[in-house]
Order: sequence, then structure tokens, then C-alpha cells
Amino acid sequence: MVIRPHEHDTVVARAALSGRPVQVEDVQTDPRYRSSPTRKASHTRLAVPLLREGVPIGVLVVGREEVRLFTDKEIEFVVSFADQAVIAIENTRLLNEIQDKSRQLEAASRHKSEFLANMSHELRTPLNAIIGFSDVLEQRMYGTLNDQQSDYVRDIAESGRHLLHLVNEILDLSKVGAGRMQLESSEFALSETIRGTLAFVRERAAGHGIALTNDVPADLGTIVADERKIRQVLLNLLSNAVKFTPDGGTIAVRARRGDGEVEVASKTPASASPPGIRPGSSTSSSRSAQPVTAPGRGPGSG
Repeated sequence: MVIRPHEHDTVVARAALSGRPVQVEDVQTDPRYRSSPTRKASHTRLAVPLLREGVPIGVLVVGREEVRLFTDKEIEFVVSFADQAVIAIENTRLLNEIQDKSRQLEAASRHKSEFLANMSHELRTPLNAIIGFSDVLEQRMYGTLNDQQSDYVRDIAESGRHLLHLVNEILDLSKVGAGRMQLESSEFALSETIRGTLAFVRERAAGHGIALTNDVPADLGTIVADERKIRQVLLNLLSNAVKFTPDGGTIAVRARRGDGEVEVASKTPASASPPGIRPGSSTSSSRSAQPVTAPGRGPGSG
């Protein structure tokens, strides 16, 4: 609240500066109000400061058309009204701030959506090209491939499809923002999913001299779950196994079915476990007829 130097003697200024109610018995005879434009509007005048945390933000002024001082009870009533006015003003200020923040968040959300929409095209286009060219090579349309080349081409295509699935999942941030993620359950062969995930980390493991052993039976059968989520859980599991396995080590992956559920485990040397995680094997299990949930301490550990 701004008070000009020539206003310091007015009832409004005195109330604001003192932080207490101030009244003038008759402004018509008070020399401090000779030049006041509201001088003829009333005789007795009461000014009560509007205080927010002890700081004046305004002054509430009431007057009488007759010369009669306000009683203590009347002053107490006006003070109470002023306190309620301060609360109302503060609530309005906070509401305006919230609305302003909401508008900023809406703008940020809109910019995020526009960015993701643009990145959707930028990411999907090269991935689709990688997948398409890999399929062309795998079909041997431009010449034959030896067994190792065929495996690599198949791995490239599978990795590209997996990355495309991840891109689609990242772009669907509205589900995450709503605090829920819908599972898209389907029946699929778990052994094929495990082998595809192994192929995704095979080159990284080979670069560190780490051997991957696959003890997944071909007759493991099918499960009903969200294949993309299962693939991501397995990828996290194996990526951490590669990350914390010493060069020249071995990672053993096995899967077993029993009692209506399937258990998938990766076993690494004791020295391969990160700090705070028990060495040995990490597992992920699911019931064959229900969507999968994989408890864990973090990405890749179960």
C-alpha cells in the first residue's frame, strides 16, 4: 500500500501506518480534511487497516452523516469484517495464481504434445525403414545370406520392432499422466519372446566377452499377457545382468513352467550383483492365464 507524503495525517494513512483502527469525530471541522474531495460526504469517520501478515494492503473506511463516535462494539464489528475481507482478498489472489499456473501447465502440456507428435514422425520413419530393409534382406530378394548374416538381419528386424514398440509406448504419455497404464493382453509364445530379447543384448554381451546360455525349452508353451511389457521386463533384467557381469563372465537364462505359472530367471556370478542387491539369480514369474506383474527393486532386478 502506497501512502503519499502529504497524506500522512489523514485517517487512512494513520490507520495503515499504525496498524490499528483510527477514527475522526468530525472531518468537517478537522483542518486535515479541508482539501479532501469526500469531506462533505460524512462527519465521523472510522478507518480500519486491512492487514495481511502484519502488512497493510488497504484500509476499510466507514463514516456517519452525523457527529457521533463509533463505540467499541461497533469498532470490533468493523475490525472483524476487515479481517474477513483480507481472507477473501487473499483467497482471490491465490485463486488467480492457481488459474495462472493452470494456464502455464496447459501450455506446457500442449507444447509437449506437439513435440511428441513431431518426434513420433522423426523416430518412426527411420525405424520403419530399418525394419523394412531388414525384412527385404531376410527374404533374400537381393541375394543369399549365410547363417550368421541371416541371424544378424533377423536380430536387426526384431530390435527395430522392439524399439518401435517402445517409441509408441513413450508417445502414449497420457496414460502415464493419468496414473494408469492399460495392459494389452494377448496369447504368445514366451520362448520366442525370450529368444528375441536375448538377441537384443547378445552383441553388447559379446563386446565384453560375456557368454549367454539359453536354457529355455522349445515346448514352454504360450501365456496370456502384455507381450510388450513382458519383453521390456526381460530386456531390463538382461541389460542389468550384462551391465554388472564382469568381462569374460557367463549369464545363464532359464525358464520353467509349473503350477499354472512360468518362471524366467537369469543367473550371474556373485560378483556381478550391484551394491544392495542379493547375488545369485533374478527372476520374473507370471501366471499363464493372467496379465504379468513383475515385482522388483528397480529396472532389471526382480
